[in-house]
Amino acid sequence: MSPATPLRVHVRRLVRLLEQWWNDPADYRWLTALMDSRGLLPAMKAFIAFGGLVLALISALVQFSSSAPDTIVGRVVCGLVSVLALVWAMRWAFGEWPTPGESLRLCVAADVAITVACVFDSNRLAGLAGTTLFVVTGAYITFFHGPRLHAAHVVWATVSVVAFAVWMGVDGGTPALVLAVAKALIALIVIVGILPVLQFGYWLIRTSAVDSLVDPLTGLANRRGLDHHIAHTFTAGPATTVCAILVDLDNFKAINDRYGHAVGDRVLVRVADRIQRAVDAGGFTARLGGEEFLVLHTLSASVAAELAERVRLAVAEPADPPITASVGVALTDHPRGLATGTGDIGDLLAAADTAMYAAKQLGGDAVRHHAA
Repeated sequence: MSPATPLRVHVRRLVRLLEQWWNDPADYRWLTALMDSRGLLPAMKAFIAFGGLVLALISALVQFSSSAPDTIVGRVVCGLVSVLALVWAMRWAFGEWPTPGESLRLCVAADVAITVACVFDSNRLAGLAGTTLFVVTGAYITFFHGPRLHAAHVVWATVSVVAFAVWMGVDGGTPALVLAVAKALIALIVIVGILPVLQFGYWLIRTSAVDSLVDPLTGLANRRGLDHHIAHTFTAGPATTVCAILVDLDNFKAINDRYGHAVGDRVLVRVADRIQRAVDAGGFTARLGGEEFLVLHTLSASVAAELAERVRLAVAEPADPPITASVGVALTDHPRGLATGTGDIGDLLAAADTAMYAAKQLGGDAVRHHAA
């Protein structure tokens, strides 16, 4: 039985993960793309808009409560908060999903509005209770933004909560301070304790999901990544011609047998890099397995032929050990069928495969096109 792993090893692993989480750029569009592919984006927009309506309602109801602001300035400010919350709700309900920059500004505005609204509550306890609304903006940031914005939100919310607790203690003495500390801890345990941990866990799941779509050797998409790309790319938009360029390395087994698998792996990495450089930004490249690669692009037949030849030449560029590829090209005019699973992707790949084998029969290092 192997000895238990020392605690310091677990700590180092955790520290490395936390560093990766902190330095990982926020992938704002990953979750929105996922929800959009499942048809959930309208429901999420409605849910966030509802949150804005609730905040507007709360700010309005406070005006008629015993905790209403006791100054004209306070009432005006709370009224403005209600209006801004209503604008927030309308923006989410009827506008497009915001850009990353606009989303960040909305989060900042919401945090500031919550603090301002709580400041003008004439009842300090009610103002402190209102800081629990930071949980709402924190939950949004948890899933749609990165740890740096989340850290800024936590600092702002913590300073606001602590300031209200101290303010309440100064006004009401020790008993009020004890109550304020208890109320503040309730808010902070969620804002500081639960939501950051939740974001870290979500990051782990998201990165694991993304990694499962990538071939670990070449960094290209794998079969699962190809399916994901098709489902997210061809579901909407105008009909267009999609070309599949299937690339199969010639005599790759001989390289493995002669030089070993380590050299074979380096050849695969080199080929993947060359194919990517040959394909412009609009194309999608995947490794289907073994020595087989696929390029998907929206191109006309003539341009697809030029791209296939460019890929063949790129693979065959001088290197040690040298390698060439047989390239098959096929096209379809029904891209939506690729995403809806009507069999078009199988037909398209089968056609490209047939063309690729025709190139093989010519001795390799050739391009062949499937007859429509």
